[in-house]
Amino acid sequence: MRASTATRVGDDQQLLDTIYAVKKSFGTKCHKYAGALTVECLRQAFAEHGIPTSQRDVFIKGVPVEIDLVVPKTTARPDYGICYEADDVLAALEVKSYGAFGQGAAERIRACFKEILRSNPSIWCAYVTLTERKNYKYAVNCSNLEFPAFTLFWHSGPEVNPQFSSTGQWAHLISELKKLPMRPRDVGTYCSTEVTSS
Repeated sequence: MRASTATRVGDDQQLLDTIYAVKKSFGTKCHKYAGALTVECLRQAFAEHGIPTSQRDVFIKGVPVEIDLVVPKTTARPDYGICYEADDVLAALEVKSYGAFGQGAAERIRACFKEILRSNPSIWCAYVTLTERKNYKYAVNCSNLEFPAFTLFWHSGPEVNPQFSSTGQWAHLISELKKLPMRPRDVGTYCSTEVTSS
């Protein structure tokens, strides 16, 4: 097994550069790999900011929803490392690498978040995507999701050579996560500063 080649990914540009370099070294296009890699790199970046997270793909007891990443209480002891008590979860994150696809994406994610909140209404649920096509009409955002949504980069141009521009939302995401567990679940506090692609 090869040793990890992880580098610091504490800011959004380092995160993007690391993910795209590692994806390229994989040798072929694979959305599942890109998604898993994005979650793992986010975990590392959050750790560098002092934000503890679960492993990738976890559950809350009694909730039939796979969660990409949770921010647990430091006292949490998940069953088999993957199943948390609802009271031990501070935040639940849906993570994408390329954004969500299709008209129903926001509705599906919202339904999952509502299911999570039935187990514990104080869990802070948020959507995070590394990139999203600029001006994509079905892009997930605070308005259509009705929960906090963070797009770290807009991309434009051809898929083989996309151009990226930072939205500045990385700093907002880190700030919101660092407020846990003191923050309310109110979506309005973040969405009032939502960055649009126009």
